[in-house]
Amino acid sequence: MYFCIVKTVIKNKYQEIFYSGFQKFLMQVWLKRTVVMSDKEFQKEMLLLLRHLKKNKVEKLLVDMRCFFYIVIPEMQVWIDRNVNAYLQNNEVKVAYVMSPDDFTKISVNQTLEEVAGLEMDKDFFEKLEDAKRFLDVDF
Repeated sequence: MYFCIVKTVIKNKYQEIFYSGFQKFLMQVWLKRTVVMSDKEFQKEMLLLLRHLKKNKVEKLLVDMRCFFYIVIPEMQVWIDRNVNAYLQNNEVKVAYVMSPDDFTKISVNQTLEEVAGLEMDKDFFEKLEDAKRFLDVDF
């Protein structure tokens, strides 16, 4: 087993993003304050993620949505698909989602990710962080 250094690249009131250069891995952890996040703030947070995906040429992304409570409106779902999901597909980023237990959030996230269903992306959905890490073959 090897030791992997993971550094924090973003830490704000809505999310934390961690990066491992050795594993070409990024982890986005949504925080509970997303319950009061506006649409503009959500878009800004997603642009931060996108910037780090591009800057670091990430190959694996883990999105921890267990504390994600923002409801993704249809217009934002389209924006995510055109910007974030298109980038993930075009750059063959393998993605693991650890889902929120909140039913309303699950519905909005599932609607967003249904758009991805037609895309040829290597992705999967999990309830447990350990299962998502195993899918991505990352260790931290």
